[in-house]
Amino acid sequence: MTDRSAGFLYGIHHSWHRSPLRYCYWHYACRPLIFRQTKFVTLERRSRTLLELSQASSRARDSDSYWDHAIQVLSRNGKDFPFALFYSTETDRSAAKSTEATPADGQHRCMLRGSIGVPKSSPANPAQLDLQQNLGFAPYFKQALLAQKLITINLDPGSEAAQLVEGIQWQGYGDACRLAAICPLHPPSSKETILGFMVVGLSKYYCMDCDQGTC
Repeated sequence: MTDRSAGFLYGIHHSWHRSPLRYCYWHYACRPLIFRQTKFVTLERRSRTLLELSQASSRARDSDSYWDHAIQVLSRNGKDFPFALFYSTETDRSAAKSTEATPADGQHRCMLRGSIGVPKSSPANPAQLDLQQNLGFAPYFKQALLAQKLITINLDPGSEAAQLVEGIQWQGYGDACRLAAICPLHPPSSKETILGFMVVGLSKYYCMDCDQGTC
């Protein structure tokens, strides 16, 4: 179910049951009671996805199986994440020798590990990226490194990143995203080491924070 009461379209989930009412000595009726379950449903779905992603590292036999498992997990939740990209990184060692390289220096090369809903001809997923160039999502990868946290980017028509998602085969409800999240991936033991990046489209029908949005 969808609603526009907040000024834009968003998804809602309801559950209901019938409560008996006695309105006369020998007559009964039922009153439907409706409960909004959007926060519970979306939280459960997202928590399951995050749990399965966290288990990827323990189940993976090697780097390739890690990325394969991550792609499988995200592909099962198109309602929240209509598209996704996965890049692994390696440091440019030749450049690092001349300077004291840090994760934010941009001296990384990225290799495409897989995607969901993104055709091979899309400008969003070149096979290789250099963070010192402006190809694909590379500028936003560098922003996420500088921030040392997840960042969101605008995908609305006319925005800088809008051209990157042209031609994407949107999963879930089949509608375009308004936002995408860039997630730098670190090993649990070190925030200074960057393993890769995950780009996920955020469904426009479900707010990221139900307490501050409309869920």
